[in-house]
Amino acid sequence: MVLDRKYPNSDAKAEVKRIGPKQDVSDCPHIRELHCSRNQLTNIDISNNRQIEIEQFGCSDNHLTNLDFTGLNRIEKIFCCGCKLTSLEFLKTLNPVKLVTLRMNNNKFPAQDLSCFTPFINLERLCIVNNPFYGSLKPLRDFTYLKEIGIANTDVDNGLEYLPENFFNFNATASDLGLTGAYFKRKLYCTGKLAEQLKDYKIENDPLRNYD
Repeated sequence: MVLDRKYPNSDAKAEVKRIGPKQDVSDCPHIRELHCSRNQLTNIDISNNRQIEIEQFGCSDNHLTNLDFTGLNRIEKIFCCGCKLTSLEFLKTLNPVKLVTLRMNNNKFPAQDLSCFTPFINLERLCIVNNPFYGSLKPLRDFTYLKEIGIANTDVDNGLEYLPENFFNFNATASDLGLTGAYFKRKLYCTGKLAEQLKDYKIENDPLRNYD
């Protein structure tokens, strides 16, 4: 668990208690960032505590089956990879305008399409690798700020045309130098049918990908 650096004083730090298998942080109002990854947690209670102003929450690699962000309207970033989450109901408790990063690879969600993410139009990074999502990228068609999407080892198999227009554009300088890879402005991690489509995908005004 980490206090925001804006609150480095001893009084703020004193509010942080040692994490056990179950943890209630309702009496830690100064927390801006809460990171409790790799602690074998089975439950963590941060809901309905309006005095807590958490903006970033990380709980990856725990034994959590559910999350609840009710009443926490400032959360911008969530990292919950490698847990045992079985439900996406927690998405309904988030402020959809605030969320910019959602990383939740390697969980146990039920099979479904991407429509559960449609309200989060300000998302910049969405990573759902190794989860049973399927269908098209169309539910993300209004994600104009999207910079990174990880959908490898899912059954999402179409809809490249619904990604933002500039999603595949190279950094102009990098293109001039003939550089690739990490110099993309946008990143797409995919496998299967979508990866095959990507090989032949035509990108307007991109000399490094348009071969005709």
